[in-house]
Formats: sequence, structure tokens, C-alpha cells
Amino acid sequence: MKSRLTRGGKKSGIPGWRRLSPTCLRRRNKAILNKPQMFSGDKSTYMVWKGAMRKKIQVDGDAMGIRGNAVVYMSSFCDGQAGMYLQPYDDRIAAGQMSLEEFWSFMDARYEDTHRQKRA
Repeated sequence: MKSRLTRGGKKSGIPGWRRLSPTCLRRRNKAILNKPQMFSGDKSTYMVWKGAMRKKIQVDGDAMGIRGNAVVYMSSFCDGQAGMYLQPYDDRIAAGQMSLEEFWSFMDARYEDTHRQKRA
């Protein structure tokens, strides 16, 4: 495997370049962000939970192998009222038949605070 060049050595003839070791090029397999809190169906905490889930999928999705199963991962963080709301859709979610956009529009319709912008 050829190593790539990066700033710092003289290997390339361009001052300030050195070779990267193959270990530097490995895919990250450890999560950076903590797990989001469970969402119980409280509208006042929905936007915070949604933001945390989006960040988790974006930052750690590939490392954790959840990017393709993001809806399954997110639904596992729903309990209480939110878990009961998703229960009729568990088969679709487990089969991967619900897209990420469909999941968010479904959850937004139920839990997004429609009066939030008026109060802000």
C-alpha cells in the first residue's frame, strides 16, 4: 500500500511534506459523541432530542455502522409515550421500509411544538 503525503517532511520534494502511516488512514471505529437521552414523548424535549440524534448519526453513523439503520437506531431511543406511538410501525422500521425523512416527518407531526416560533 502506498502511503499518502501530508505536511511535515521532505519526501515529496516540496518543503514541509512527510508520509502518513497506514494506521493514520484507517477508518474510525469508535464513537465520538455520547449516546443521546431517551425520548419519552415530551414535546418540550423533542427538539433537543432530535438535534442530538441528528448529530449522533452524522458524526458517529459510519463508525458505529448505523448510518444504513439510522431509523432503527433512533427508534430504539424512544420509550414511554413515544415508544407506544411508534409500536404500530415497528415491523416497517425493522424491515428498513421507513426512510429517514419519513421518520422525521412522522415524529415532527406528532411532537414538534408548533407554537415554539411564536414564543421565541
